[in-house]
Amino acid sequence: IEKTLAGTRTGEHDRLAHASFDIGPFRHRLPANGRSSFQGTADIGSKLDVAKMKKGGKHIVDGMTPYSSYTATTRQIVPLSSPSKTSGRPISLALQHRVTASTSELPEHEALAIGFAARVRGYSPRKNGPLSSSIVGTTEIRFPVPLPSNNLADEGSVVIFGDWMAASRWTIRDIKKKVKSKAVGSAAAPLLSKPIRKSSFGIGIRSVLQGIPLKVDFCITDDGKIGTHVAMGRDFAV
Repeated sequence: IEKTLAGTRTGEHDRLAHASFDIGPFRHRLPANGRSSFQGTADIGSKLDVAKMKKGGKHIVDGMTPYSSYTATTRQIVPLSSPSKTSGRPISLALQHRVTASTSELPEHEALAIGFAARVRGYSPRKNGPLSSSIVGTTEIRFPVPLPSNNLADEGSVVIFGDWMAASRWTIRDIKKKVKSKAVGSAAAPLLSKPIRKSSFGIGIRSVLQGIPLKVDFCITDDGKIGTHVAMGRDFAV
C-alpha cells in the first residue's frame, strides 16, 4: 500500500494498493537466423477511500476504486547479411512495437509513466504528459563498423532508424462527464483533445567507450524540426 499524489495539478493525496505482474519474455527463432520475443506486463491496483472504509459498509469494496494497465512488447531482429569478417556482426533489421492500455480510473502518476515510456527520438517524452493508452513502434537498420583495436573503443555501429507513436490523453471519468455536460469551463477541454501522433527518422552512432555503451542519434521530426538524443546503454536485443 502506498500514499501518492492523486493529481499534480491539485496536490491532493490518494492511498493506493498496487501489484505488478510480468509475463515472459517468450523467445523463438525466425527464418534466416532471425529472433523474436514477446513480453507482457499487467499493473493492477485500487484507490482506497479510507474514510469510507472506516465508516463500515456492506462490503469492503465500497471503499475501493480498482484500476489497471496492460503493456505488450514484441521485438524482432533479422540478419540482412552474413557476419562481417572484421566485426563478426551482420547488418540487421530490428523491430520493436509496444502497446499499452488502461482503465479510466488510472492514477495520474501511472498515466505520466505511460507518457514517458511513449518515447519518439527527437521529442522530449515529458511533453507527452499523462496518457491513458499508446502504441509505439521503432524500426532500425544496424550497420556494424569495425574499429581499430585500442583501449578506448571496443565496437561501433551506425543505425538508420524511424520512430512513431499514437496515443490517447489521460482523462478522469468525472472530468469526462462534466465536460460533456458543460459543467466545467475550458480548463478541462485539453484533457479531451485529439489523439497524439508523433514520428521521426534519422541516423545514430553507437560505440562502447571504456566499457560504457553510448548512443547518439540525430533525427528530423514530423514537424520539420531537428532533434538529438543522447543516452547510455545498448540497443534493444532479443
